[in-house]
Amino acid sequence: MIPRPMFIFFFYATTFLLFLVSLVVVLLALLVTLTLSSKLPGETALWVPGPGCGSSCVVTDEECDLLPSCYITVSVRTISGPTGVMIVMGVLGVLGSVCIGVMFWSAGRCEGSSDQTYKLVNVRFLPVAFLTILALASLLYTTISESKQPSFNLSSHRSRDSPFNGPFTRERWVCGLRSISEVEEGSGGVGVGLEWTEPACLMARTARWGVAGLFICLVVLGGFSILRWKRPGVRDRGKGVVVVA
Repeated sequence: MIPRPMFIFFFYATTFLLFLVSLVVVLLALLVTLTLSSKLPGETALWVPGPGCGSSCVVTDEECDLLPSCYITVSVRTISGPTGVMIVMGVLGVLGSVCIGVMFWSAGRCEGSSDQTYKLVNVRFLPVAFLTILALASLLYTTISESKQPSFNLSSHRSRDSPFNGPFTRERWVCGLRSISEVEEGSGGVGVGLEWTEPACLMARTARWGVAGLFICLVVLGGFSILRWKRPGVRDRGKGVVVVA
């Protein structure tokens, strides 16, 4: 038996958490997309000193500026599927959390009619089950897509004329570029101008794993809905508890 006030509190708290997690997933995925497109528009030459560039070269040195081995030209081509799935799943999570909360509130206003309550609980369980299946599919798709990405190898593209263009997922782009954005002493800075990739990579990974958090919230809400899935005539009137049959 679960005390009714505690049940209501945890149900609404989980629904609100689902709303927040879904909103964060959408915002982070959109922010990563906008950041990548604004920071690397078209073909962009990045200062990434290699072995042939010379340890004395710095980004402001005019002689070094002419050496192809000091640069990698990138032309960002992206695989948009994972980002699109995260955005769509996040939007569905936001809308679904509002819908589930309204349905639960409506069911609470019909406590005097067990038939009405039973119908509303059944209807409320349907969007939870549907969203749970979608969230699991989205999580598997984004995780598998990211794990199958090829290695981010820049060694054969140290030229202004042979652009490195992928295609990669947006997460692989920002996290791969982050790996060359650290500053090395005496090199004039590796990946100068790529400082933005550090927070962008963190946002991309947070958005992807946010789908896992979204799935967990839906599983918990599904469990709550099952606890309230009672047939007419089996409510414990006046006892203020929810009985699990």
